Amino acid sequence: MPRSASSSSSPSSPAAAAGEPPVMTSSGSLLARNCVGSESEESSRSSWKQLRADSWMLTARASTAGPAGGPNGRADDESGSPLASIVLLRKDFLPPKKPVVWSIAGSDSGGGAGLQADLLTFHDVGCHGCTVPTALTAQNSVGVTQVEFSSDAMIAETLSCLGADLPAAAVKTGMLGRASVMTTVAQFLEGYEGRVVCDPVMVSTSGSRLLEEDAVDAMVNRVFPHVDLLTPNLHEAEALLGRELRTPADIEAAADELLAMGPKALLIKGGHFDAEAGVAADFYRASDRHATVAGEVQQLWLSSPKVDTTHTHGTGCTLSAAICGFLARGASLLDAVTLGKAYVTRGLRASAEIGGFGAGPGPVQHAGADFDCDDFPCAAPRLEALRAGRSFPRLGAPIGALPVVPDAAWVKRLAAAGAADIQLRMKGLTSEDASSEAKAAAAACAAEGCNLWINDDWRLAAEVGAFGVHLGQEDLAEILADAEELAALRASPLRLGLSTHCHSELAVALGMQPSYVSLGPVFGTNSKTIAFDARSADMVSEWRRLVPQDTPLVAIGGITLTGDTGVEEVRRRGAEGVAVISAVTAAADPEQALRDFAEACA
Repeated sequence: MPRSASSSSSPSSPAAAAGEPPVMTSSGSLLARNCVGSESEESSRSSWKQLRADSWMLTARASTAGPAGGPNGRADDESGSPLASIVLLRKDFLPPKKPVVWSIAGSDSGGGAGLQADLLTFHDVGCHGCTVPTALTAQNSVGVTQVEFSSDAMIAETLSCLGADLPAAAVKTGMLGRASVMTTVAQFLEGYEGRVVCDPVMVSTSGSRLLEEDAVDAMVNRVFPHVDLLTPNLHEAEALLGRELRTPADIEAAADELLAMGPKALLIKGGHFDAEAGVAADFYRASDRHATVAGEVQQLWLSSPKVDTTHTHGTGCTLSAAICGFLARGASLLDAVTLGKAYVTRGLRASAEIGGFGAGPGPVQHAGADFDCDDFPCAAPRLEALRAGRSFPRLGAPIGALPVVPDAAWVKRLAAAGAADIQLRMKGLTSEDASSEAKAAAAACAAEGCNLWINDDWRLAAEVGAFGVHLGQEDLAEILADAEELAALRASPLRLGLSTHCHSELAVALGMQPSYVSLGPVFGTNSKTIAFDARSADMVSEWRRLVPQDTPLVAIGGITLTGDTGVEEVRRRGAEGVAVISAVTAAADPEQALRDFAEACA
């Protein structure tokens, strides 16, 4: 298997009432707005570091100012706080306001799971966490010795109190424990319009039961209908269904039954299920009630290498909290699931190195959300597709400038001008005309020693002897759904390039082990109608961390020769190749424009 998102006085205020827009924007980048105004991620970080340094220096100077500095020798402002003056002077460097998220769950006195793990996770993924404690547990790394539930009145008052002042962009529920708590929480959820993630906590990692016997029906009937994503582990899914789940087919069949209980989508966690030796595979499925975005898939297996560690306490709490946080930051549901899995994998890798703190299993670590390719999952709609063999051939030379053209005449013209790679993207042609154009393009490239990539149709690319095929996500989805078609593509000599626009698409692309990955549109473009907004240069940096180093990254969309949207900027961010369309084909001198881009990419 290959290696490796109304009124503020009401407790049911919608996510929009949470204040400032989320950090994750429509660009999909986790980092694209990690700053004020138009500053980049890197300049924002340096500005914030400088603010802290300046704050220390100004405070230090104020403390030595003597009587002229105010009472006690401080440079006080009206509030009597030297830091307040500094903030007024440097407020343009303050980080953005974080979205507010709530955890309705139990407290873990050992600090590894429950509310404690949720708060650490919320902080890591860039959210402000609030808590509604449903229970106190006396526990350590060995086990739970006592559970004491909060009163229903206290839970209801906490929900009301938070709703009046700190409305949630997203809510996570964890240990609810008993039927009356289910009822109280359900009454809140009935009027809540934000996203809800439910971790149906039933048994602790150490084996202690955390859900009363009569509470299961209340959870299913009262809570599940308000849930956007349900995240049971294997044992919880089995308990809800009353039978064992032994195979991937069992899990896929169980998903339909669990969705029939009310949640809009489901993630069955694979930590207790050996889909394949050495692999942790989680299964996601959305119901017809879940409104997808940009053709988002309804079913996906997400796979990561299983981390060899016993220090896994709190993984379920951490995963659901991470997903909740990414939802609050504006991610689609499937992107939030993908990023949540990456967060837990990163934490488990850190746990394996750090170890535990007591005599029993230690907690999963909270190691930040600055993921790299070792953290990020690969994915496919069918688990068999992730088992299906070799990676596609690596590129023998850097891809550099990649002009994308509509017909064989353009291919011949740019091949003669010295293009090393050309992508042929034909639209609206009959099969006969497309075949004729592809054959002419292949002949032109062969004559000039140029690599020909054909868009969308891999069988046509193989027929004419093209160097490779470039597939979009819709074409890839059709191939992944057909086992024979996938096997035939993998058996061909073609190189494979894949388009990506968001994190879940990247996970699917990495599951194919392609020859290159493209990201776009990086900047605004009119060359093609796309359901996604511009991704940003920051997202190029992020993709370069997430894509394995032996797989080139190609940036596409609105890239110019120079300036803030120029080749130098995206290359500095990590893109090895730059795909260009109108910047070459609409240029006054296309041949010279091609040579300029090729030189800039060299």
